[in-house]
Amino acid sequence: MFDYTKNVLELIEKAEEVNRDAILELSQLIEKTIVEDKIIHCFGTGHGHMPGIELFGRAGGLGNVGHGLHDLGAAVGILLQI
Repeated sequence: MFDYTKNVLELIEKAEEVNRDAILELSQLIEKTIVEDKIIHCFGTGHGHMPGIELFGRAGGLGNVGHGLHDLGAAVGILLQI
């Protein structure tokens, strides 16, 4: 196994271990939101909006996902024109 692969796998395992309880709690909240037919809001800027794109933009994805995925650069450009 390459060192890079080994290091990545170790980081993934550590992330899972450290975040396990939070992930389980969040998954229960998401399930409850879906069952109650409520909206899941996702947002982010820059590369931080990538998880939101995965939730909102997938064909055949959940219908109850709203987004705040706006191009921050375009927003700043509009503000500067005012």
